Amino acid sequence: MIVLLLLKPYGNVRLLKITHVPKILVESTSVPILCDVESSGQAFLARCYNLRRCGPMLIMPAKSRSTKFKGNLKDNMSAERKMDLDKIAAGVRLILEGIGEDTSRPGIVETPRRVAEMYEEICGGMYEDAAAEIKVIPGESHDDIVMVKDITIASICEHHLVPFTGVAHIAYIPKDGRIVGLSKLARIADIFARRPQVQERLTAQIAELLYHGDLQPKGVMVVIECEHMCMAMRGVKKPGTTTITSAVRGVFRKDERTRIEAMSFLTENRRG
Repeated sequence: MIVLLLLKPYGNVRLLKITHVPKILVESTSVPILCDVESSGQAFLARCYNLRRCGPMLIMPAKSRSTKFKGNLKDNMSAERKMDLDKIAAGVRLILEGIGEDTSRPGIVETPRRVAEMYEEICGGMYEDAAAEIKVIPGESHDDIVMVKDITIASICEHHLVPFTGVAHIAYIPKDGRIVGLSKLARIADIFARRPQVQERLTAQIAELLYHGDLQPKGVMVVIECEHMCMAMRGVKKPGTTTITSAVRGVFRKDERTRIEAMSFLTENRRG
C-alpha cells in the first residue's frame, strides 16, 4: 500500500490512501508530494511530475477529480509539460563557470546549448507514455515463455547525472492468447530508461506496466544488467563492475520451475 500526503499551501494537508500502484490519482501538478512506500520505509519529497517511483499515474486538475476517466493512464508526466532548454543551458553555463572554465572560448561557447539539446534527447522518455506502446494482439495460441533479451539501454543516474548503460531482458507468459509485438518490449524499456533513474526502479517500472497493463499476462520477469559511471569514474572507481537487478511478477514469482526455466535462457549462450 502507498500513502500520499499532498502538502497544500499554508500547511493544509490532504491524506490519500492508494491501494493500486499503477492507478495513482493526484489532484495537481503544482503541489509537492511526500510518498512513503510501506515495503521499503523510504520517503522522499518531489513534485508529482517528477514522482516516478510510484509507477503509472493519471494527473488530473482539481476541478476534474470527480470526472470518470476513460483514456489510458500516463506513466508519469503531463503531456503538456515541455523541457526548458534555456534553463538547462543556463545551468550548464553556471557549472562551467563554477569549475573555472572560460565560457567564451571557442570550444566551450556552444556547450550549454549542446548539453541542453542532449538532455532533451536522453530524458525525452519523461514525456512519453510507455503504456501506449502496448498494442495487444489477441487470438494467438502460444502460452509459454516469450523472452526478448539483450535489449540495449542507456539511462541517467539521478544521484549524479552520469550514465549507466547495459542490457535488459524481458520475459512474459501470455494469457488467453494475448501477445504484444516484440519491438514494443524494447520501446517500453527505452521510454522508462530515458529519464533520471535508478536501476532498481527502472526494472520494477517495466515489470509493473507489463503485468498490470493491458497485456494482462500470467507472469512477467525483467532482468537488467548495467555498468554505472557513478561507480566507474568517481567514488570507488571500479570500472567494469556490473549491477544486476530483477523484478518478477505472477507465475514467475509463484512457480520456481518457471523462473528457473526463464533464467536458463539468459545463461545458455554464456557457458563455456
